[in-house]
Amino acid sequence: MEIFFHIGLQKTGTTFLQREVFPKVRESDFQYIDGHDYPFVFNKFRFQDVIYFDAEETKAEILGLAQGKRKLLISFEDLSGHPYNAAQSRSAIADKIVKCFPDAKIIFFLRRQDQFAVSSYLQTVKGGNSFSLKEYYSTIFLENHHDRFICPTRDYFLFEKYVSYLVCTFGLKNCFIRPYESFLKDNESIINELFAFLGSNEKFEPIAKQQNVQKGVIYTSLLRFENYFLARRITSNSIFFSGIPIYNFRKKKKSYLNIKNGITFLIKKGWFWDIKFKDKSGTTKAILSLCAEDNRKLDAKFELDLNQYGYY
Repeated sequence: MEIFFHIGLQKTGTTFLQREVFPKVRESDFQYIDGHDYPFVFNKFRFQDVIYFDAEETKAEILGLAQGKRKLLISFEDLSGHPYNAAQSRSAIADKIVKCFPDAKIIFFLRRQDQFAVSSYLQTVKGGNSFSLKEYYSTIFLENHHDRFICPTRDYFLFEKYVSYLVCTFGLKNCFIRPYESFLKDNESIINELFAFLGSNEKFEPIAKQQNVQKGVIYTSLLRFENYFLARRITSNSIFFSGIPIYNFRKKKKSYLNIKNGITFLIKKGWFWDIKFKDKSGTTKAILSLCAEDNRKLDAKFELDLNQYGYY
Protein backbone atom coordinates (compact mmCIF):
# COMPACT_ATOMS: atom_id res chain seq x y z
CA MET A 1 0.00 0.00 0.00
CA GLU A 2 1.08 3.57 -0.75
CA ILE A 3 0.30 5.99 2.06
CA PHE A 4 0.50 9.77 1.93
CA PHE A 5 0.35 12.20 4.85
CA HIS A 6 -0.58 15.83 4.22
CA ILE A 7 0.76 17.41 7.41
CA GLY A 8 0.25 21.15 6.97
CA LEU A 9 1.36 23.70 7.84
CA GLN A 10 -1.71 25.27 9.33
CA LYS A 11 -2.95 28.32 7.39
CA THR A 12 -1.55 27.14 4.05
CA GLY A 13 -4.75 26.35 2.20
CA THR A 14 -5.37 23.13 4.13
CA THR A 15 -9.14 23.60 4.33
CA PHE A 16 -9.31 24.25 0.58
CA LEU A 17 -7.32 21.10 -0.14
CA GLN A 18 -9.42 19.04 2.27
CA ARG A 19 -12.74 20.22 0.85
CA GLU A 20 -12.11 21.03 -2.79
CA VAL A 21 -9.11 18.99 -3.96
CA PHE A 22 -8.47 15.71 -2.16
CA PRO A 23 -12.09 14.44 -2.30
CA LYS A 24 -12.02 14.88 -6.09
CA VAL A 25 -9.48 12.12 -6.63
CA ARG A 26 -12.01 9.57 -7.83
CA GLU A 27 -9.76 6.66 -8.76
CA SER A 28 -11.07 3.30 -7.62
CA ASP A 29 -7.93 2.33 -5.69
CA PHE A 30 -7.66 5.64 -3.79
CA GLN A 31 -9.00 6.43 -0.31
CA TYR A 32 -8.93 9.91 1.22
CA ILE A 33 -9.26 10.47 4.98
CA ASP A 34 -9.65 13.79 6.76
CA GLY A 35 -7.80 13.33 10.05
CA HIS A 36 -10.24 15.65 11.84
CA ASP A 37 -12.87 12.93 11.48
CA TYR A 38 -10.76 10.41 13.41
CA PRO A 39 -9.01 12.35 16.21
CA PHE A 40 -8.86 9.25 18.44
CA VAL A 41 -6.43 7.76 15.90
CA PHE A 42 -4.35 10.68 14.68
CA ASN A 43 -4.01 12.51 17.99
CA LYS A 44 -1.85 9.61 19.10
CA PHE A 45 0.81 11.00 16.78
CA ARG A 46 0.44 14.43 18.35
CA PHE A 47 0.07 13.79 22.05
CA GLN A 48 1.01 10.26 23.08
CA ASP A 49 4.48 9.87 24.54
CA VAL A 50 6.70 7.71 22.37
CA ILE A 51 7.25 5.17 25.15
CA TYR A 52 3.50 4.43 25.18
CA PHE A 53 2.95 4.72 21.44
CA ASP A 54 2.02 1.35 19.92
CA ALA A 55 2.99 1.56 16.26
CA GLU A 56 1.45 -1.77 15.27
CA GLU A 57 -1.88 -0.94 16.89
CA THR A 58 -1.99 2.52 15.30
CA LYS A 59 -1.00 1.11 11.91
CA ALA A 60 -3.80 -1.46 12.11
CA GLU A 61 -6.33 1.26 12.98
CA ILE A 62 -5.26 3.38 10.01
CA LEU A 63 -5.23 0.46 7.58
CA GLY A 64 -8.74 -0.36 8.76
CA LEU A 65 -9.82 3.08 7.50
CA ALA A 66 -8.34 2.38 4.07
CA GLN A 67 -11.18 -0.03 3.20
CA GLY A 68 -8.83 -2.25 1.23
CA LYS A 69 -7.71 0.48 -1.20
CA ARG A 70 -4.18 0.49 -2.62
CA LYS A 71 -3.54 4.18 -1.94
CA LEU A 72 -4.39 6.10 1.20
CA LEU A 73 -4.14 9.87 1.69
CA ILE A 74 -4.48 11.32 5.18
CA SER A 75 -4.79 15.08 5.65
CA PHE A 76 -4.31 16.52 9.14
CA GLU A 77 -2.41 19.81 9.43
CA ASP A 78 -1.69 19.43 13.15
CA LEU A 79 0.74 16.64 12.31
CA SER A 80 3.31 19.39 11.69
CA GLY A 81 3.04 20.52 15.31
CA HIS A 82 0.68 23.03 16.86
CA PRO A 83 1.50 26.69 17.57
CA TYR A 84 0.08 26.54 21.12
CA ASN A 85 2.80 24.10 22.16
CA ALA A 86 5.51 25.83 20.11
CA ALA A 87 5.63 22.88 17.67
CA GLN A 88 7.73 21.00 20.21
CA SER A 89 6.49 17.62 18.95
CA ARG A 90 7.38 18.00 15.25
CA SER A 91 10.21 15.48 15.14
CA ALA A 92 8.38 13.05 17.44
CA ILE A 93 5.36 13.05 15.13
CA ALA A 94 7.57 12.36 12.11
CA ASP A 95 9.28 9.53 14.00
CA LYS A 96 5.93 7.94 14.88
CA ILE A 97 4.71 8.15 11.29
CA VAL A 98 7.83 6.48 9.91
CA LYS A 99 7.65 3.85 12.65
CA CYS A 100 4.16 2.91 11.43
CA PHE A 101 4.82 3.39 7.73
CA PRO A 102 8.54 3.40 6.76
CA ASP A 103 7.69 4.21 3.12
CA ALA A 104 5.18 6.99 3.87
CA LYS A 105 5.16 10.03 1.60
CA ILE A 106 4.79 13.55 2.95
CA ILE A 107 2.96 16.61 1.61
CA PHE A 108 3.97 19.87 3.26
CA PHE A 109 3.37 23.54 2.46
CA LEU A 110 5.22 26.33 4.25
CA ARG A 111 4.32 30.02 4.36
CA ARG A 112 6.24 33.29 4.62
CA GLN A 113 6.55 33.94 8.31
CA ASP A 114 5.07 37.44 8.56
CA GLN A 115 1.86 36.41 6.80
CA PHE A 116 1.86 33.08 8.61
CA ALA A 117 2.08 34.92 11.95
CA VAL A 118 -0.92 37.15 11.17
CA SER A 119 -3.10 34.28 9.98
CA SER A 120 -2.15 32.08 12.94
CA TYR A 121 -2.83 34.90 15.38
CA LEU A 122 -6.30 35.58 13.96
CA GLN A 123 -7.09 31.88 14.31
CA THR A 124 -6.17 32.01 18.01
CA VAL A 125 -8.51 34.97 18.53
CA LYS A 126 -11.27 32.90 17.00
CA GLY A 127 -10.36 30.20 19.52
CA GLY A 128 -10.57 32.49 22.55
CA ASN A 129 -7.35 34.53 22.65
CA SER A 130 -7.67 38.11 23.95
CA PHE A 131 -3.98 39.10 23.52
CA SER A 132 -2.96 41.66 20.95
CA LEU A 133 -0.74 40.35 18.17
CA LYS A 134 2.30 42.03 19.75
CA GLU A 135 1.53 40.49 23.16
CA TYR A 136 0.90 37.05 21.69
CA TYR A 137 4.30 36.91 19.97
CA SER A 138 6.23 38.97 22.54
CA THR A 139 8.45 36.20 23.91
CA ILE A 140 9.76 35.17 20.47
CA PHE A 141 12.34 37.94 20.69
CA LEU A 142 13.59 37.04 24.19
CA GLU A 143 16.48 34.74 25.01
CA ASN A 144 14.21 32.74 27.32
CA HIS A 145 11.56 32.37 24.62
CA HIS A 146 10.98 28.71 25.59
CA ASP A 147 9.58 29.63 29.00
CA ARG A 148 6.08 30.54 27.86
CA PHE A 149 4.08 27.52 26.81
CA ILE A 150 0.80 29.03 25.69
CA CYS A 151 2.30 31.06 22.84
CA PRO A 152 4.64 29.97 20.06
CA THR A 153 8.39 30.29 20.39
CA ARG A 154 10.62 31.29 17.50
CA ASP A 155 11.17 27.59 16.71
CA TYR A 156 7.68 27.49 15.27
CA PHE A 157 8.77 29.85 12.47
CA LEU A 158 12.14 28.32 11.67
CA PHE A 159 11.54 25.83 8.87
CA GLU A 160 15.00 24.79 7.70
CA LYS A 161 15.72 22.22 10.43
CA TYR A 162 12.18 20.83 10.24
CA VAL A 163 12.12 20.44 6.46
CA SER A 164 15.61 18.90 6.61
CA TYR A 165 14.39 16.46 9.23
CA LEU A 166 11.40 15.47 7.08
CA VAL A 167 13.65 14.89 4.07
CA CYS A 168 16.16 12.93 6.15
CA THR A 169 13.39 10.80 7.70
CA PHE A 170 11.28 10.07 4.64
CA GLY A 171 13.66 10.71 1.74
CA LEU A 172 13.66 13.60 -0.72
CA LYS A 173 11.73 11.72 -3.41
CA ASN A 174 9.00 10.95 -0.86
CA CYS A 175 8.47 14.58 0.13
CA PHE A 176 6.29 17.08 -1.75
CA ILE A 177 7.32 20.46 -0.29
CA ARG A 178 6.16 23.79 -1.70
CA PRO A 179 5.79 27.38 -0.51
CA TYR A 180 2.16 28.38 -0.04
CA GLU A 181 2.80 31.48 -2.15
CA SER A 182 3.43 29.33 -5.23
CA PHE A 183 0.03 27.75 -4.60
CA LEU A 184 -1.57 31.21 -4.49
CA LYS A 185 0.23 32.28 -7.65
CA ASP A 186 -0.76 29.25 -9.74
CA ASN A 187 -2.88 26.75 -7.85
CA GLU A 188 -3.72 24.81 -11.01
CA SER A 189 -0.07 23.93 -11.71
CA ILE A 190 0.75 23.15 -8.07
CA ILE A 191 -2.30 20.93 -7.59
CA ASN A 192 -1.60 19.07 -10.82
CA GLU A 193 1.96 18.51 -9.55
CA LEU A 194 0.43 17.24 -6.34
CA PHE A 195 -1.85 14.85 -8.25
CA ALA A 196 1.21 13.53 -10.11
CA PHE A 197 2.96 13.01 -6.75
CA LEU A 198 -0.10 11.01 -5.64
CA GLY A 199 0.16 8.93 -8.81
CA SER A 200 -3.23 10.17 -9.95
CA ASN A 201 -4.33 10.98 -13.51
CA GLU A 202 -6.78 13.62 -12.27
CA LYS A 203 -6.53 17.16 -13.64
CA PHE A 204 -7.52 20.07 -11.46
CA GLU A 205 -9.99 22.58 -12.85
CA PRO A 206 -9.53 25.96 -11.16
CA ILE A 207 -12.47 27.22 -9.10
CA ALA A 208 -12.94 30.73 -7.72
CA LYS A 209 -13.57 29.69 -4.14
CA GLN A 210 -11.73 30.66 -0.97
CA GLN A 211 -12.02 28.94 2.39
CA ASN A 212 -11.61 30.63 5.79
CA VAL A 213 -11.57 34.22 4.50
CA GLN A 214 -9.35 36.36 6.74
CA LYS A 215 -11.41 38.65 8.97
CA GLY A 216 -10.84 42.39 9.38
CA VAL A 217 -9.51 44.61 12.12
CA ILE A 218 -12.85 45.62 13.67
CA TYR A 219 -14.11 42.04 13.64
CA THR A 220 -10.93 40.97 15.42
CA SER A 221 -11.15 43.78 17.98
CA LEU A 222 -14.76 42.92 18.83
CA LEU A 223 -13.88 39.26 19.20
CA ARG A 224 -10.95 40.05 21.49
CA PHE A 225 -13.29 42.22 23.59
CA GLU A 226 -15.74 39.35 23.91
CA ASN A 227 -12.95 36.89 24.72
CA TYR A 228 -11.57 39.06 27.52
CA PHE A 229 -14.62 40.64 29.15
CA LEU A 230 -17.52 38.37 28.33
CA ALA A 231 -15.99 34.97 29.12
CA ARG A 232 -16.09 33.48 25.64
CA ARG A 233 -16.72 29.75 25.88
CA ILE A 234 -13.74 27.41 25.73
CA THR A 235 -13.96 25.00 22.82
CA SER A 236 -12.41 21.54 22.74
CA ASN A 237 -9.64 22.93 20.52
CA SER A 238 -8.80 25.94 22.68
CA ILE A 239 -6.48 26.18 25.67
CA PHE A 240 -7.19 29.83 26.35
CA PHE A 241 -8.80 30.59 29.67
CA SER A 242 -12.12 32.40 29.69
CA GLY A 243 -12.04 36.10 30.45
CA ILE A 244 -13.25 37.94 33.52
CA PRO A 245 -16.96 38.83 33.14
CA ILE A 246 -17.68 42.49 33.81
CA TYR A 247 -21.16 41.70 35.14
CA ASN A 248 -22.30 39.63 38.07
CA PHE A 249 -24.31 36.71 36.70
CA ARG A 250 -26.84 36.60 39.53
CA LYS A 251 -27.64 40.29 39.82
CA LYS A 252 -27.22 41.56 36.29
CA LYS A 253 -27.63 38.53 34.10
CA LYS A 254 -30.06 40.28 31.74
CA SER A 255 -27.73 43.24 31.18
CA TYR A 256 -24.79 40.91 30.69
CA LEU A 257 -26.64 38.86 28.09
CA ASN A 258 -27.83 41.96 26.26
CA ILE A 259 -24.24 43.21 25.89
CA LYS A 260 -22.92 39.78 24.94
CA ASN A 261 -25.69 39.24 22.37
CA GLY A 262 -25.02 42.66 20.90
CA ILE A 263 -21.31 41.98 20.51
CA THR A 264 -22.01 38.53 19.07
CA PHE A 265 -24.45 40.07 16.57
CA LEU A 266 -21.80 42.54 15.38
CA ILE A 267 -19.17 39.81 15.16
CA LYS A 268 -21.36 37.58 13.02
CA LYS A 269 -22.20 40.35 10.58
CA GLY A 270 -19.93 40.83 7.62
CA TRP A 271 -19.95 44.61 7.73
CA PHE A 272 -16.35 44.93 8.80
CA TRP A 273 -14.71 42.04 7.01
CA ASP A 274 -13.48 44.23 4.16
CA ILE A 275 -11.26 46.27 6.53
CA LYS A 276 -8.07 44.25 6.21
CA PHE A 277 -6.26 43.38 9.41
CA LYS A 278 -2.76 44.85 9.49
CA ASP A 279 0.03 44.57 12.02
CA LYS A 280 0.95 48.16 12.89
CA SER A 281 3.32 47.15 15.68
CA GLY A 282 6.03 45.84 13.34
CA THR A 283 5.99 42.47 15.10
CA THR A 284 5.44 40.32 12.03
CA LYS A 285 8.08 42.24 10.07
CA ALA A 286 10.51 41.52 12.91
CA ILE A 287 9.56 37.83 12.85
CA LEU A 288 10.33 37.65 9.12
CA SER A 289 13.65 39.40 9.70
CA LEU A 290 14.46 36.92 12.46
CA CYS A 291 13.84 34.04 10.03
CA ALA A 292 15.58 35.48 6.95
CA GLU A 293 18.87 33.60 7.35
CA ASP A 294 17.05 30.36 8.12
CA ASN A 295 14.95 30.85 4.96
CA ARG A 296 18.10 31.47 2.94
CA LYS A 297 19.60 28.19 4.15
CA LEU A 298 16.37 26.34 3.37
CA ASP A 299 16.27 27.75 -0.15
CA ALA A 300 19.92 26.86 -0.78
CA LYS A 301 19.28 23.26 0.29
CA PHE A 302 16.03 22.53 -1.52
CA GLU A 303 15.70 25.20 -4.25
CA LEU A 304 12.16 26.29 -3.35
CA ASP A 305 12.53 29.76 -4.95
CA LEU A 306 11.69 31.42 -1.64
CA ASN A 307 13.48 34.63 -2.57
CA GLN A 308 10.93 35.49 -5.25
CA TYR A 309 8.22 35.43 -2.57
CA GLY A 310 10.09 37.73 -0.18
CA TYR A 311 11.23 35.15 2.39
CA TYR A 312 14.64 36.86 2.55
